[in-house]
Amino acid sequence: MTLTEVHEAADRIRVLHVDDDPAIGELVEAFLERENDRFEVQTMTDVADAENALADRNVDCVVSDYDMPDRNGLQFLEAVRQEYPDLPFILYTGKGSEEVASEAISAGVTDYLQKGGGPDQYAVLANRITNAVEHRRSQQALSEQNRELRSYERMVNSMRETACIYDTDERFKIVNDALVEWYGMSRDELIGKRSRLIPHIRSEADGDTDPFQELLNGERAEFRGVTATDFPDQGHTIMDYRLTPLKVDGSIEGVVGVARHITDRKERERELHQIERRYQAVFNDPQLLTGLLATDGTVLDINETAMEYVDASPNDVRGVPFWETPWFDNSPDVQQSVREWIDRAAGGEYVSFEADLVRPDGDPYTVEGVFRPVTNDDGEVVSLLVSERDITERKERQRELKQYEAYLQESTDIITVLDDQGVIKYESPSVSRILGYEPGELTGQNGFDYIHPDDVDSLFETFNNLLSNPDETVTVECRFRTASGEWRWLEVHGTNQFDHDAIEGIVTNNRDITERKQREQQLKEQNERLEEFASVVSHDLRNPLTVAQGRLALVREECDSDHLDDIEQAHQRMDTLIEDLLELARDGMSPSEATAVDLADFVRNCWQNVETEAATLVVDTDLAVVADESRLRQLFENLIRNSVEHGSTGSRTGSDDAVEHGGDEVTVTVGEHDSGFYVEDDGPGIPEDDRETVFDAGYSTSTQGTGFGLHIVDQVAEAHGWTVRVTEGSEGGARFEITGVDADAP
Repeated sequence: MTLTEVHEAADRIRVLHVDDDPAIGELVEAFLERENDRFEVQTMTDVADAENALADRNVDCVVSDYDMPDRNGLQFLEAVRQEYPDLPFILYTGKGSEEVASEAISAGVTDYLQKGGGPDQYAVLANRITNAVEHRRSQQALSEQNRELRSYERMVNSMRETACIYDTDERFKIVNDALVEWYGMSRDELIGKRSRLIPHIRSEADGDTDPFQELLNGERAEFRGVTATDFPDQGHTIMDYRLTPLKVDGSIEGVVGVARHITDRKERERELHQIERRYQAVFNDPQLLTGLLATDGTVLDINETAMEYVDASPNDVRGVPFWETPWFDNSPDVQQSVREWIDRAAGGEYVSFEADLVRPDGDPYTVEGVFRPVTNDDGEVVSLLVSERDITERKERQRELKQYEAYLQESTDIITVLDDQGVIKYESPSVSRILGYEPGELTGQNGFDYIHPDDVDSLFETFNNLLSNPDETVTVECRFRTASGEWRWLEVHGTNQFDHDAIEGIVTNNRDITERKQREQQLKEQNERLEEFASVVSHDLRNPLTVAQGRLALVREECDSDHLDDIEQAHQRMDTLIEDLLELARDGMSPSEATAVDLADFVRNCWQNVETEAATLVVDTDLAVVADESRLRQLFENLIRNSVEHGSTGSRTGSDDAVEHGGDEVTVTVGEHDSGFYVEDDGPGIPEDDRETVFDAGYSTSTQGTGFGLHIVDQVAEAHGWTVRVTEGSEGGARFEITGVDADAP
């Protein structure tokens, strides 16, 4: 595996999705992996299998449904929390209630998300998963950094030399345990006191020079020497000291002082003994790969930590030139670099380096380290100390940070951070593309000043509630003023991150939904017009028809005429026409909820709802299509009725109407093709000249038809994003092909 592959593997987000409905599981898995190529989603329908999967593989996040047959999502959550207390767990359920949400939060759920009706929910779910995993990883990284800091503090405080940092006024700013012990004071008492050593050094300096000030001015890289002075409670003391500038981000903020007290031989011996012990402690540090080399690069000693990275023993590498050891077998270029670094260190240079290496099993890793020259009292280099640290995870975190920065740069959403008053602390670069503001222009401004007056009160109330609930996430919609003075609708996802020491604010993810809101308004107005039309059809046409039908019944009692049958037949046609108009107006335009439908069983059920007389049905498909069942039923019943009623007539029309008793022996076949399904019959077919107009509303060549059946079929197909066309069937009859269908094998 290459270094790039390792980094990509570490960047993966492994998601275990649990839902007892396989179709929902496949759908969620497909959408999540399409939303973010970092996702590796494993879907399971059984909670027990999911628990076994958690034990067998690394999982970064669990996404679980609530309603499941053997155990619900909260019971699964409790089991997970017992074994994996900090593993992100998102309850993603169609059963949304305050009771379920409250129980989930009490049980320690990471996030709670209710299933929606559109694809946007998967983007939200992907974002929640990513945030939860990244938060967990950042917490783990912070914990590791804190452990390293504590180790460093322990190392510094284990030094026998007195060490401190002086501020620019020669006062102690930081002191180690040895200095505290030397002065016989507590640490708090010593911090802020002036050093006794600095005035003594000034008094011994040549001429008018001020070594301490020269260090602060950057005129000296270090100042070292040996001095003797009197200290309270310590008497006459000889010290070997070294002062260096404390540089932070390129500026000098103080002076680092290290002093060794060499008053008598016994103290010297004790110090040497402690130095030896410290050397062994550092040399065998489990976090460092440490080795001692001769000046020609021959390995004198190596610690056990380093040996964990190669398939060899310490005796195998002792006496071998360091660049020829197994650590560097993977790259001749690295071997050459190691030789050069050793030569430089043997010349007295402190050589820092970074190298990409490979373990025996092929896994790559990255180390950073230093070759330190070890000198004798005469300043001659007598050996080299090499120490390395595995920084593979840190490099990966750096790469993730760059990716996150690139995401913020290119994201179509606006990311902001607000303080507790709503003042903008940070805004992502996408604010320029979406709202027209220059980068940083809104920083320091109160975000509520840009919210539409009608939306401010409710948004401010939500904001205050969010302030009281750390880690909670809310979603609201509001209008925001652009740089040009226009109002744009934003969908705002807000999270309380005041407990995060790197954020300390409310984080909002803002998506421009103006076009969506406009479409919703247009749809609302369209539905209102359709409802008004349906009302007119239902009331203003049915009432006169009802009166006419009643009067006809009275006339039949008074007289007998062949004309009465024609009148009754006209009434029936009018009633059918009204029913089709109502169906088209109320149900024909948009599907309400899409589910996976098994076509074979579904078509047979539709066949039972149509007067098929002696016609025959053949089902030749095993597809499951994603559709609104009610609308799909209208499509199939109209197509079946059209085939049965027209299948054996001498002339075929483009409507749902037929000559009476026309389809006694027709065979209707429902099958599948590459991009959908078809319905065909073995009747006379539809003339080619009529195929472009058969789907027009009201088109019919039959005296009995309304002309809306196939128009309803066309409208249902269009509402699902499908296309329907008519062509010649395999037996010469009519074939209706529906394409663009989202279909999977059941």
